Amino acid sequence: MCALPKHPGRPVAWLEAMGTVALAVLGFGLLAGCASFQGAGGTGSTTASILPDSGRFHPGLKGAELKALLGSPESTRQLLSGGVVWTYRYRVATDVKAVPIGTIEVPAVNPLTGQPITRTEQVYENHATDLDVFLHLLLVDDQLVEWRFIRKKSGSFQ
Repeated sequence: MCALPKHPGRPVAWLEAMGTVALAVLGFGLLAGCASFQGAGGTGSTTASILPDSGRFHPGLKGAELKALLGSPESTRQLLSGGVVWTYRYRVATDVKAVPIGTIEVPAVNPLTGQPITRTEQVYENHATDLDVFLHLLLVDDQLVEWRFIRKKSGSFQ
C-alpha cells in the first residue's frame, strides 16, 4: 500500500495506478531510445534491417531468383559488353534541420515606453539531408556476377 495520504476525491488506488502508468511510459521511452537510429555516420541496426542481406547473394544467382528476393529493380542499364546493371535504391535516413537563411525587421512595441520599434529576427528554412544506399547488381547472361552497395548523401531546402 502506498504511504501517500488520502485526499477527498482522489483515492490512493488512483495514485498507485498513475504511478504504474508513469513507470510504463518511462520504460517505453527507454526502449524507444535504445531502438533509435544513429544516422548517416552511425552503425545502427536500422540500416541492416532496411537493406537486403548480401549474404543471400552469390555469383551465378539467376535474374528470376534476384527478383524473388528483391523485387523489380528501380532502374536497369544495358552495358556495351552485353551485361546489365540492376539498381535498387534504399532510403536509409532523412534528417531535417531548421537553418537560418537571413534576418527580417519586425515591428514591435517597447514595453517600457509604449513607443513603436523594430526588432531583428532570424528567418529559417528547413534543410533536409537524405542518405540513400544504392545496390548495383551486375548480371551477365542473366546470372549475377558482382554487386556493390554505394552510399549517397544529398540535401535540399524545403
